Amino acid sequence: MRRVIFITLFFMSQFAVYTAKAESEIIADSVKVSLLRGFPAVKITKIDIGTVHVGEKVETGCALHNQSNRKLEIEKLVVSDPGMKFATSRPWMMPEWKISLEGYLKFKAPIGKFRGTIKVYYKGVKKPTIAVIEGNVVK
Repeated sequence: MRRVIFITLFFMSQFAVYTAKAESEIIADSVKVSLLRGFPAVKITKIDIGTVHVGEKVETGCALHNQSNRKLEIEKLVVSDPGMKFATSRPWMMPEWKISLEGYLKFKAPIGKFRGTIKVYYKGVKKPTIAVIEGNVVK
């Protein structure tokens, strides 16, 4: 009986270790950012900003409603949801993030290559700007 309990507890502890590893943060080094004007349902124009490295600031004033002094800064890209592993091939499964271009951008992404969209909301502007974010998450 003790042997059965020991084996059961051993397997449960192994599962707990695996779960803890899956929820640990993995930081990406860079992300490719493109900005889209309008909603995805209509034909929209794509403006490629290029690859943004973590901690780098990007001037996006001319691309977003001709507003000046707007910066997009990538603080960190966090991987902590193993359930999003299928989102790499299905970008519509990615969640939407409300961000402020005056602050930092933090979001969760699957391990490996990913593609997602965010809605950028400005104060006083009802229609959001759609930003497409794609890149590669690495350790």
